[in-house]
Amino acid sequence: MKNKILTPFKYFTMLVMALSLTFLTNCSDDDDVDGPSDVVESEYENIMQTLADVGGYDTLIYLLEAYPIDANGTLLSSLFSEDGTYTLFAPNNDAFLALYATVGVSKASDVSPAIIVSLLTYHGAGTVIDEITPGASIATVQGESIIVNLDNPDADGSEGSPENGTLLTGSNTKGILVSDEPILASNGIIWDVGTVLIPPGVGSLLASILGTNAASLLISDTFSAMGGALQASDVFATEAQLPSLIAYLSNPEAMSTVFAVPNAVFQGVGISVDDFSPDEWYAIIAHHIVGEAGAMKATGDASKILDAATITGGAFDNGKVVDGMFPLMDDIDGDGTDDYAPLFIKYDAALAGQFGGGTGVLIDSDLDFLMGMSSDSAGFWNAEVLAPDAVVNVNGVIHVTIGFLLPFKPEPASNPMEGTWQLAPVQGSLAVGPSPTDLSWFNITPGEITDRECHYDDQYVFDAGTMSTNEDGDEIWTGQYTILTDGSTWVEQWQGVDEGCGEPVAPHDESNAPFTYQVNDDKETVTLFGIGAYFGLAKVYNDGELTSTADAPDQITYKLWVMMMKKTVMQHFIYKYLMMLG
Repeated sequence: MKNKILTPFKYFTMLVMALSLTFLTNCSDDDDVDGPSDVVESEYENIMQTLADVGGYDTLIYLLEAYPIDANGTLLSSLFSEDGTYTLFAPNNDAFLALYATVGVSKASDVSPAIIVSLLTYHGAGTVIDEITPGASIATVQGESIIVNLDNPDADGSEGSPENGTLLTGSNTKGILVSDEPILASNGIIWDVGTVLIPPGVGSLLASILGTNAASLLISDTFSAMGGALQASDVFATEAQLPSLIAYLSNPEAMSTVFAVPNAVFQGVGISVDDFSPDEWYAIIAHHIVGEAGAMKATGDASKILDAATITGGAFDNGKVVDGMFPLMDDIDGDGTDDYAPLFIKYDAALAGQFGGGTGVLIDSDLDFLMGMSSDSAGFWNAEVLAPDAVVNVNGVIHVTIGFLLPFKPEPASNPMEGTWQLAPVQGSLAVGPSPTDLSWFNITPGEITDRECHYDDQYVFDAGTMSTNEDGDEIWTGQYTILTDGSTWVEQWQGVDEGCGEPVAPHDESNAPFTYQVNDDKETVTLFGIGAYFGLAKVYNDGELTSTADAPDQITYKLWVMMMKKTVMQHFIYKYLMMLG
């Protein structure tokens, strides 16, 4: 089974973030007070309603209502709306504005959800803290404690040392001020804080990675799935006493190039962190990184990174072998230095801009180039660079890729088309042209996507099907195919109706259903059988574009561009590589 480039899922938005741990405060001095109680008498209702009634906490309310804190979808807003005894340290709107301005983002959704949830749960306690007592340790829902300063051991008596009664968290601000008086709600206490509180664990992580390639993967919401995989890989690195990839990517002195897979690609192929073990993630993530030594070797000592100018330059026009960071078990070439699994990278200017995006920088990650396969063969290329130099950090660059760089050739786990599909609401998801490399006739824009809402909610359903092998040894999946339009889809003048959203027109209304399909996994094709069967665009068929519904063909064959993945032991790849070179 060949790997495929995942072209339907283009990801266009990239966030450049540099988080700082020094936050602004704007509240009054604190009180020295006693411990928790279980009874609150208040003129207000529950904590959530109180925040709304008092005003000034719109951002906090939104976050509490938007981010589930567990796999069951539990929201802090639901807890703070119920009967109970809770304490909420509440950053006001100004606190969030100050945070956003400091970190260079405009909204919380630009940050990894895991970090947002950690921050939110660190602001809540399961008991009523009606007094802020110097020296107290306040257990939070997040699990780490907020310390109330009392003769702070870091204080040397100089001006600016934390005052007793201020809060000590994971922020660089060691003396966070709390309001003079709490706000009493029917189910707890609200303490206004002018600073977003940072858990110590999050603070120590951020302090060690700020401005580095590691930060781009671990902090940004764009790469939160790959960031989770990176963290999983570190578990294995510790157990196996291998170099930490997080440590390498966060070292400001060690330059690196990362081919980063955005969340959209993870979601598009249905892959989560749980689908691979930590040792497998170590190999996969390492294979997405080109270290300083690999870049220097590939560029003749000209550059420590493979930036956009380098990979689109003349040296890569015919393809170039580049060492990744997935270490091999032995010294393959006998030169006494570590050897790494290679990538084959090529720049093809003719492919740039295909499908509404892409750069023409193609990557073969599973050694097809060493096996003598032609680069024109189906499945030769495993990924394409979509956004080069998407993030530039102090220790390297991040390129956004479509597809995974697996250091092995996976076998099919199941029918690659099984399931329910919808058009991705991104530019280029619908395109028409005279050839696969020229889609100039029609390439959908964001505005047109909005107009075609009735088109983008259509569902194309492939059942599980059955697998067989044909005379050529190709793996074939056959089954039933269904189109679900819910009574409305995009119709056009060639169908004898006004262009716009309307009832499906025969034969593209399933009047000839049931339809069937055939997937040839090796030739990477999907064929739909039945007059009126189509995928995405009803107008397009293999010989051109329909001008009349009467000419609808009885079958259409599409090119299959789906990235297949399966759990595979990394040692299998290593042995295969050794045998091939030996």
